[in-house]
Amino acid sequence: MSSPTEHAWQVLKHLVLYMLGHQDVCLSLEFAGETTGVFHEYTNSPCGVLEVYTDADWGASKMTRCSISSCAIFYGGCLLYSASRTLRVVALSSAESEIYASGVCDAVLVWRILCWMTNAPIAIHLYLDSAAARGIMARRGVGKIRHLSCRWLWLQTLVAAKDLVVSPVSGTKNPADLGTKRLSPHRMLGLMFVMGMCDTALNERVGEEGAQAFLTRACEEGHQDHQLLCESATSGIAIDASGERLGPWQGRR
Repeated sequence: MSSPTEHAWQVLKHLVLYMLGHQDVCLSLEFAGETTGVFHEYTNSPCGVLEVYTDADWGASKMTRCSISSCAIFYGGCLLYSASRTLRVVALSSAESEIYASGVCDAVLVWRILCWMTNAPIAIHLYLDSAAARGIMARRGVGKIRHLSCRWLWLQTLVAAKDLVVSPVSGTKNPADLGTKRLSPHRMLGLMFVMGMCDTALNERVGEEGAQAFLTRACEEGHQDHQLLCESATSGIAIDASGERLGPWQGRR
């Protein structure tokens, strides 16, 4: 604030206009069950599941080339915590930026609080849309990426011990995208629906039509790396491309 710039003024105006246009938007927290996720039903899980969605915009800052990270943590289909930060280190690759932005530190804190409050075991499932970052977490050591900070290798230990389950998520439906880059209004509203945003003036979920549209489009386009979800317009049940029933995430209001 001591030396504001023209860019900072533009960002401030953008923020104020957004807040003025969304005064009636709030977050709906309706617990759907400890084994119910945003897109999946963890029917085979012996304990509750804490879902962590993360994303990074590599080299987003034009001045420092630091990346922007974002994470969204869900439990029982409810958004418990979300954050968007500018990383302090300069990542030399997109995979490295995804590792730094994995949000596991925040997830471990939330996990410990939940375990203490519920006195029950809870599993952590981390969802990344970067195949390279998932590969780094699945192995041991830095490998050929010698510039990777060694203080992040504890993530590999968690994965090897199966205390952390790393899974893929489509970049199209990753809710953490809201905190890393500017999105089209259509996609932004769709991800706000996934996050559980509600409009108190209209008494309905925000972006329900947008969520159905972009999830259906993602399912039609197909993806070889992971399953994509599409929305059943008649039953309101989330299904994958093969027709398998996953989780009733539509209609939780």
